[in-house]
Amino acid sequence: MFIIYADILLLINFVLDFLCLFISGRLLSKGFKTLRIVLASLFGAGYTLFYYALYPVEWYFSLPLHIIAAYLTCLIAFKTNSIKDITKTVVVFILTSALLGGLLNAVYGISGRFADGIYTEISASSLLIISILSTVIALGYSLLCKKKAVIKSMRADIYINNEPLKVNLLVDSGNMLTEPFTSLPVIIIRSNMMPSPLDNPSLDNSPVPLRLIPVKTSSGSGMLFGFIPKKVVLRPFFQKEKTVEAAVAIDTKTVDFATYDGLLPHSLVV
Repeated sequence: MFIIYADILLLINFVLDFLCLFISGRLLSKGFKTLRIVLASLFGAGYTLFYYALYPVEWYFSLPLHIIAAYLTCLIAFKTNSIKDITKTVVVFILTSALLGGLLNAVYGISGRFADGIYTEISASSLLIISILSTVIALGYSLLCKKKAVIKSMRADIYINNEPLKVNLLVDSGNMLTEPFTSLPVIIIRSNMMPSPLDNPSLDNSPVPLRLIPVKTSSGSGMLFGFIPKKVVLRPFFQKEKTVEAAVAIDTKTVDFATYDGLLPHSLVV
């Protein structure tokens, strides 16, 4: 017989799930939306409370439950475009959770506050210390796995007028497009991210001067409507934001770019 303090249990698992999801997203270079991570962490914490309400549970029942919960948590946290993509995300999330959970168990096991799968005593100060240690270990783990920091995605603010268009962009080394008259590198944005009427660009009703930008891919060549924004601000994680000069092309045929809003030329991030 043991007593579970639901508020402490929810807080611990919320903190750890948030850290694990954040690190997993960084490892896989996924677009990061704080609200989705918070909601996924709340779901994960709620699942833990549900699991302990059923305790004890045989392993052949608990294992499928844990896997389903991990899939749902990752689906809430991140946009995905395939079963393979979400499965890879779940695997990284589980491995990261095992690392941080193992650290927590080791610390409380040594102190005698962890026994038979239950934390017997956790103070607010010790939880804060563990959270900080977990963050440091997780960041070290992410650097070890990556070995070399390779930027694969980046957030950007594109100013068409005074309000920024906030987008998550996939860094594409193959995007070497330039605007013909200015020779500016070209950021390609899917049209459904653009405000009306630029989501269906036309020379007749455009709020900004449009120009034609030639595009050549492995599947053929063509033209995209584009424009020169007032300002483009790149906002990489853990780095200082920077303002760059670039043109923007509007792609009306592509639904998404591997769950991202567009393609960012690699030349703008080096």
